[in-house]
Amino acid sequence: DRGIAKFGFSDYNGSIEDFTKAIEIDSSFAISYFTRGLCKMKIGDDNGMCLDLKKAAELGISRAAEMVKDWCK
Repeated sequence: DRGIAKFGFSDYNGSIEDFTKAIEIDSSFAISYFTRGLCKMKIGDDNGMCLDLKKAAELGISRAAEMVKDWCK
């Protein structure tokens, strides 16, 4: 929840740190990959964004799969 709050306040680097910690605790938590990917998009890390969105898509987030098709080549 803290990562989402930081995202809402445009603290993308802080949000990335929180989502990374959440992924370390539970690597199957798809929303952490998805939102961390959005944060990486906001800071211009396109490669990192695509890696996280692909993982979120693998874990079942359909919106992530759509974004991968549109933004990741």
